[in-house]
Amino acid sequence: MRFLVYRAGALARLGHSHVVQAGTIKGEIHLAPDIRQSSFSLVLPIADFKVDAAESRAEEGEEFSVLPDDEAIAGTTKNMLGEKVLDAVSFPQIEIGSLALSGPAWGPDITVRIKLHGVEREITVPTAIDNSGEQLVATAFFSVYQSDFGITPLSVLGGAIQVANTVRVRMRLVAKKA
Repeated sequence: MRFLVYRAGALARLGHSHVVQAGTIKGEIHLAPDIRQSSFSLVLPIADFKVDAAESRAEEGEEFSVLPDDEAIAGTTKNMLGEKVLDAVSFPQIEIGSLALSGPAWGPDITVRIKLHGVEREITVPTAIDNSGEQLVATAFFSVYQSDFGITPLSVLGGAIQVANTVRVRMRLVAKKA
């Protein structure tokens, strides 16, 4: 799972957009014969997030083509984990759980509850499912807003350089069938 965090503001060109990769995803998936009866719960430990890995940035295209230096990546990581953003000490994980699935088995809309930064929100995520073979592969691409979870996007120079409120989430989960 990747989080695409974009630069914003009048001087955005002086900042960097970032790719944040979830390092570990834990959880359970219950796959029912009728996909609409299926469910899942996932936990993403925030301390395992990786900021701006070269391979991840390269895969995400032009906006992410310039790799920040090690010092910038360390600063971004410190800011992201700190009190003003994710506050990883107080809120060490993101929780995502399914509430309802509707639509065809190959492309259900999944209503999920996301718990982030101590705040829970429900959103519906269009998802592609491949349930052939010995594994289940689910892919999705959707947006969340930092402010919906009580997070104020970072801003400097009176807002001339900022982090955009919108975070794009790119998900590809692969689960082996038991």
